[in-house]
Amino acid sequence: MGNNPSLFIRSPQELAYAHRETLQKHKGLLIRPVLPPPPPGYIRIHYYTGLDRIMQDLPPEIEANMPLDRDGGLRLQKVNDLWGLEECLPIDPMRWEIFESRFKGRLSPLAVKILSERQGCIQFIEKDPSRITLYKRSCRHTYITLVILATSRLQMIYNATLSLINTYTPLPRVCRDTAEQHKQLEWRRKRWAAEHEPFPWASAFHGIASICLITFIFAVMVGFVDLAIKQRVWQWARTGSICL
Repeated sequence: MGNNPSLFIRSPQELAYAHRETLQKHKGLLIRPVLPPPPPGYIRIHYYTGLDRIMQDLPPEIEANMPLDRDGGLRLQKVNDLWGLEECLPIDPMRWEIFESRFKGRLSPLAVKILSERQGCIQFIEKDPSRITLYKRSCRHTYITLVILATSRLQMIYNATLSLINTYTPLPRVCRDTAEQHKQLEWRRKRWAAEHEPFPWASAFHGIASICLITFIFAVMVGFVDLAIKQRVWQWARTGSICL
Protein backbone atom coordinates (compact mmCIF):
# COMPACT_ATOMS: atom_id res chain seq x y z
CA MET A 1 0.00 0.00 0.00
CA GLY A 2 3.01 2.24 -0.52
CA ASN A 3 2.33 5.79 -1.60
CA ASN A 4 4.60 7.87 -3.86
CA PRO A 5 4.78 11.39 -2.37
CA SER A 6 5.45 14.11 -4.89
CA LEU A 7 8.44 16.42 -4.73
CA PHE A 8 6.09 19.41 -4.87
CA ILE A 9 4.03 18.66 -1.74
CA ARG A 10 5.11 19.45 1.79
CA SER A 11 6.73 16.66 3.75
CA PRO A 12 5.52 15.65 7.23
CA GLN A 13 8.63 17.29 8.68
CA GLU A 14 7.64 20.62 7.12
CA LEU A 15 4.09 20.28 8.41
CA ALA A 16 5.37 19.41 11.88
CA TYR A 17 7.67 22.45 11.84
CA ALA A 18 4.78 24.71 10.78
CA HIS A 19 2.66 23.26 13.59
CA ARG A 20 5.41 23.98 16.14
CA GLU A 21 5.74 27.52 14.81
CA THR A 22 2.02 28.05 15.33
CA LEU A 23 2.29 26.82 18.91
CA GLN A 24 5.30 29.07 19.54
CA LYS A 25 3.33 32.13 18.42
CA HIS A 26 0.73 31.36 21.08
CA LYS A 27 3.28 30.46 23.77
CA GLY A 28 2.54 32.21 27.06
CA LEU A 29 -1.08 32.97 26.21
CA LEU A 30 -3.90 31.79 28.42
CA ILE A 31 -5.68 30.17 25.48
CA ARG A 32 -3.61 27.83 23.31
CA PRO A 33 -4.70 27.06 19.74
CA VAL A 34 -6.68 23.84 19.57
CA LEU A 35 -8.63 22.25 16.80
CA PRO A 36 -12.41 22.37 17.11
CA PRO A 37 -14.01 19.03 17.99
CA PRO A 38 -14.56 16.88 14.92
CA PRO A 39 -18.05 17.33 13.44
CA PRO A 40 -20.29 14.33 12.78
CA GLY A 41 -18.77 12.05 10.17
CA TYR A 42 -15.18 13.09 11.05
CA ILE A 43 -12.45 11.63 13.25
CA ARG A 44 -9.48 13.33 14.92
CA ILE A 45 -6.12 11.96 13.72
CA HIS A 46 -2.63 12.53 15.18
CA TYR A 47 0.76 12.04 13.56
CA TYR A 48 3.91 11.11 15.49
CA THR A 49 7.44 10.77 14.18
CA GLY A 50 7.97 7.61 16.21
CA LEU A 51 6.31 5.15 18.52
CA ASP A 52 8.46 6.34 21.44
CA ARG A 53 6.69 9.72 21.44
CA ILE A 54 3.36 7.96 21.88
CA MET A 55 4.75 5.86 24.73
CA GLN A 56 6.04 9.02 26.44
CA ASP A 57 2.61 10.66 26.06
CA LEU A 58 4.07 13.62 24.14
CA PRO A 59 1.90 15.94 22.02
CA PRO A 60 1.53 15.02 18.35
CA GLU A 61 3.61 16.66 15.63
CA ILE A 62 0.51 17.20 13.47
CA GLU A 63 -3.21 16.83 14.04
CA ALA A 64 -6.27 17.18 11.86
CA ASN A 65 -9.92 16.23 11.50
CA MET A 66 -10.42 13.63 8.77
CA PRO A 67 -13.76 12.80 7.09
CA LEU A 68 -14.84 9.18 7.38
CA ASP A 69 -16.34 7.05 4.66
CA ARG A 70 -20.09 6.65 4.42
CA ASP A 71 -20.01 3.43 6.43
CA GLY A 72 -17.82 4.99 9.14
CA GLY A 73 -14.54 3.47 7.93
CA LEU A 74 -11.34 5.31 7.02
CA ARG A 75 -9.18 4.91 3.92
CA LEU A 76 -5.53 5.25 4.86
CA GLN A 77 -4.68 6.74 1.48
CA LYS A 78 -6.47 9.93 2.52
CA VAL A 79 -4.14 10.22 5.52
CA ASN A 80 -1.12 9.69 3.27
CA ASP A 81 -2.28 12.38 0.85
CA LEU A 82 -3.04 14.83 3.66
CA TRP A 83 0.43 14.71 5.23
CA GLY A 84 2.60 13.58 2.31
CA LEU A 85 3.33 10.18 3.87
CA GLU A 86 4.55 7.17 1.99
CA GLU A 87 2.65 4.75 4.20
CA CYS A 88 0.90 5.56 7.46
CA LEU A 89 0.53 2.97 10.21
CA PRO A 90 -2.27 3.18 12.81
CA ILE A 91 -1.25 2.51 16.41
CA ASP A 92 -3.15 0.41 18.93
CA PRO A 93 -3.25 2.67 22.02
CA MET A 94 -3.77 -0.28 24.39
CA ARG A 95 -0.70 -2.28 23.28
CA TRP A 96 1.47 0.53 21.84
CA GLU A 97 2.06 -1.42 18.67
CA ILE A 98 1.09 -1.20 15.01
CA PHE A 99 -2.51 -2.17 14.33
CA GLU A 100 -2.86 -4.74 11.56
CA SER A 101 -6.11 -4.19 9.69
CA ARG A 102 -7.86 -7.08 7.98
CA PHE A 103 -8.71 -4.74 5.10
CA LYS A 104 -5.75 -3.62 3.01
CA GLY A 105 -5.39 0.14 3.08
CA ARG A 106 -8.55 0.70 5.10
CA LEU A 107 -9.84 0.76 8.65
CA SER A 108 -13.26 -0.73 9.21
CA PRO A 109 -15.87 1.17 11.26
CA LEU A 110 -15.22 -1.18 14.18
CA ALA A 111 -11.47 -0.55 13.97
CA VAL A 112 -12.05 3.22 13.91
CA LYS A 113 -14.18 2.94 17.04
CA ILE A 114 -11.68 0.75 18.89
CA LEU A 115 -8.59 2.81 18.01
CA SER A 116 -10.20 6.13 18.96
CA GLU A 117 -12.13 4.97 22.01
CA ARG A 118 -9.40 5.66 24.58
CA GLN A 119 -7.72 8.85 23.28
CA GLY A 120 -10.58 10.26 21.22
CA CYS A 121 -8.36 10.11 18.16
CA ILE A 122 -6.44 7.71 15.93
CA GLN A 123 -2.67 7.86 16.26
CA PHE A 124 -0.42 7.32 13.23
CA ILE A 125 3.26 6.93 12.53
CA GLU A 126 5.01 6.54 9.19
CA LYS A 127 6.57 3.34 8.02
CA ASP A 128 10.27 3.66 7.24
CA PRO A 129 10.20 5.55 3.91
CA SER A 130 11.99 4.25 0.84
CA ARG A 131 15.25 5.69 -0.49
CA ILE A 132 13.49 7.52 -3.33
CA THR A 133 11.12 9.23 -0.88
CA LEU A 134 14.03 10.23 1.37
CA TYR A 135 15.87 11.57 -1.67
CA LYS A 136 12.85 13.66 -2.73
CA ARG A 137 12.47 15.12 0.75
CA SER A 138 16.20 15.89 0.92
CA CYS A 139 16.10 17.66 -2.45
CA ARG A 140 13.05 19.66 -1.42
CA HIS A 141 14.67 20.64 1.87
CA THR A 142 17.86 21.72 0.07
CA TYR A 143 15.90 23.77 -2.47
CA ILE A 144 13.86 25.53 0.22
CA THR A 145 17.02 26.29 2.20
CA LEU A 146 18.72 27.80 -0.86
CA VAL A 147 15.65 29.90 -1.65
CA ILE A 148 15.53 31.24 1.92
CA LEU A 149 19.26 32.05 1.86
CA ALA A 150 19.01 33.75 -1.54
CA THR A 151 16.00 35.77 -0.43
CA SER A 152 17.74 36.92 2.74
CA ARG A 153 20.87 37.91 0.80
CA LEU A 154 18.85 39.85 -1.75
CA GLN A 155 17.05 41.63 1.06
CA MET A 156 20.39 42.57 2.63
CA ILE A 157 21.69 43.90 -0.72
CA TYR A 158 18.48 45.87 -1.23
CA ASN A 159 18.69 47.44 2.22
CA ALA A 160 22.38 48.29 1.74
CA THR A 161 21.67 49.88 -1.65
CA LEU A 162 18.90 52.01 -0.19
CA SER A 163 21.19 53.09 2.63
CA LEU A 164 23.90 54.16 0.16
CA ILE A 165 21.39 56.05 -1.97
CA ASN A 166 19.97 57.86 1.04
CA THR A 167 23.43 58.78 2.31
CA TYR A 168 25.45 59.70 -0.77
CA THR A 169 22.98 60.80 -3.45
CA PRO A 170 20.42 63.64 -3.74
CA LEU A 171 17.81 61.21 -5.05
CA PRO A 172 15.77 61.03 -1.81
CA ARG A 173 15.63 64.84 -1.60
CA VAL A 174 14.55 65.06 -5.25
CA CYS A 175 11.84 62.46 -4.69
CA ARG A 176 10.57 64.29 -1.61
CA ASP A 177 10.52 67.64 -3.46
CA THR A 178 8.70 66.06 -6.40
CA ALA A 179 6.10 64.52 -4.12
CA GLU A 180 5.61 67.84 -2.33
CA GLN A 181 5.15 69.67 -5.64
CA HIS A 182 2.66 67.07 -6.77
CA LYS A 183 0.67 67.56 -3.56
CA GLN A 184 0.66 71.34 -4.06
CA LEU A 185 -0.50 71.02 -7.67
CA GLU A 186 -3.25 68.64 -6.64
CA TRP A 187 -4.36 71.01 -3.88
CA ARG A 188 -4.43 73.95 -6.33
CA ARG A 189 -6.43 71.91 -8.86
CA LYS A 190 -9.03 70.97 -6.27
CA ARG A 191 -9.22 74.57 -5.05
CA TRP A 192 -9.71 75.90 -8.60
CA ALA A 193 -12.37 73.26 -9.27
CA ALA A 194 -14.20 74.30 -6.10
CA GLU A 195 -14.08 78.02 -7.02
CA HIS A 196 -14.97 77.61 -10.71
CA GLU A 197 -18.03 75.59 -11.46
CA PRO A 198 -17.82 73.51 -14.67
CA PHE A 199 -19.56 74.82 -17.79
CA PRO A 200 -23.22 73.68 -17.86
CA TRP A 201 -23.11 71.85 -21.20
CA ALA A 202 -26.39 70.03 -20.56
CA SER A 203 -28.28 73.25 -19.83
CA ALA A 204 -26.79 74.93 -22.93
CA PHE A 205 -27.82 72.01 -25.14
CA HIS A 206 -31.36 72.07 -23.78
CA GLY A 207 -31.58 75.83 -24.37
CA ILE A 208 -30.40 75.56 -28.00
CA ALA A 209 -32.82 72.69 -28.66
CA SER A 210 -35.70 74.73 -27.19
CA ILE A 211 -34.85 77.77 -29.37
CA CYS A 212 -34.72 75.63 -32.53
CA LEU A 213 -38.08 74.03 -31.71
CA ILE A 214 -39.74 77.40 -31.04
CA THR A 215 -38.30 78.84 -34.29
CA PHE A 216 -39.59 75.87 -36.29
CA ILE A 217 -43.09 76.14 -34.81
CA PHE A 218 -43.15 79.88 -35.52
CA ALA A 219 -42.03 79.32 -39.16
CA VAL A 220 -44.84 76.78 -39.65
CA MET A 221 -47.44 79.14 -38.17
CA VAL A 222 -46.47 82.13 -40.36
CA GLY A 223 -46.20 80.03 -43.52
CA PHE A 224 -42.46 80.03 -44.10
CA VAL A 225 -42.47 76.24 -43.80
CA ASP A 226 -45.22 74.17 -45.39
CA LEU A 227 -45.45 70.75 -43.83
CA ALA A 228 -47.97 69.33 -46.31
CA ILE A 229 -47.91 66.02 -44.50
CA LYS A 230 -50.54 64.34 -46.67
CA GLN A 231 -48.87 65.35 -49.94
CA ARG A 232 -45.42 64.33 -48.71
CA VAL A 233 -46.69 60.90 -47.61
CA TRP A 234 -48.31 60.36 -51.01
CA GLN A 235 -45.12 61.50 -52.76
CA TRP A 236 -43.04 59.11 -50.66
CA ALA A 237 -45.39 56.21 -51.47
CA ARG A 238 -45.14 56.91 -55.20
CA THR A 239 -41.51 57.98 -55.67
CA GLY A 240 -39.74 57.15 -52.39
CA SER A 241 -38.96 60.81 -51.73
CA ILE A 242 -40.72 63.31 -49.43
CA CYS A 243 -39.69 66.33 -51.50
CA LEU A 244 -42.62 68.05 -53.19
